[in-house]
Amino acid sequence: MNKTLKYLVFAIVVLTILATGIGLLSNTVYEQTNMTSVNGATISLYGKGIYHNDSISIAAQAKGQDLTTLLIAIPSLIAATYYTYKKSIAAKLVLAGVLAYFLYSYISYVFLAQYNPLFIVYIALMGLSFFAFTICITSLDSNKIKQIMPSSFPRKKLAVFLIFFSIMMMFRSLSIIIPTITSNIIPVELEHYTSLVIQAMDLSILLPSALLGGILLYKDKPLGYVISIVIIIKFTPLGVAILAMLAFMANAGAVVKLSEVILFSIIGITLIFVLLVVLKNLKNLHKRI
Repeated sequence: MNKTLKYLVFAIVVLTILATGIGLLSNTVYEQTNMTSVNGATISLYGKGIYHNDSISIAAQAKGQDLTTLLIAIPSLIAATYYTYKKSIAAKLVLAGVLAYFLYSYISYVFLAQYNPLFIVYIALMGLSFFAFTICITSLDSNKIKQIMPSSFPRKKLAVFLIFFSIMMMFRSLSIIIPTITSNIIPVELEHYTSLVIQAMDLSILLPSALLGGILLYKDKPLGYVISIVIIIKFTPLGVAILAMLAFMANAGAVVKLSEVILFSIIGITLIFVLLVVLKNLKNLHKRI
């Protein structure tokens, strides 16, 4: 295992424990609870802890993400790193997927969350995750992975799922943006922020990557195996995080639509099932790096 990658992962673990711990445990109450955005909307601020200047919705989502990262992503990162050190190809694929989750998460914290004392930590985590992910993904041999993949690997089914899932989620993101382009209406989701950061990341990088991975996998291209597996591993903790976000939002008094709960519950359960199928096949990879 690359020593630089090992040091980067260690730094990510330490800083993430710091960031998520403060995010979850800080509860100092601030006076300001409402504000008027530049678009004239009245926004209820969370008013507590490190996320006190964020809206109730975004602060609750951040706490849900913090909990998922602390309880699921960090242990997964440690375990994947350990087995990658033992020269397991399967573990290296998992490591790349988990690092993709960290990269996506802390890009969103840097560019979406209101400025707070952890901003420099978010920047560090974004940078560390980027370099760790780059080192990990570029060290994978897609041709070798395809060659040693067990015959039980559900290539076409996984490919179809990724293609369908990515297109569905693209339409969902576009449904927030397109109606506002010609109507001079600001999306409700914007609240007092300056941009729809999550939708921008999803439509520009994440979902096109999932679509590309699905297409390449369906065509039995070596790169399709790597992209698809990494994307599934990245998506699953994010799906769990969204369910945690909805729970925190409901607890904080934010509006939570029943349709959203049902949709993301189905997505979360489906992603967990798909991940288990993928991991079962990866477990059969006896080849070493």
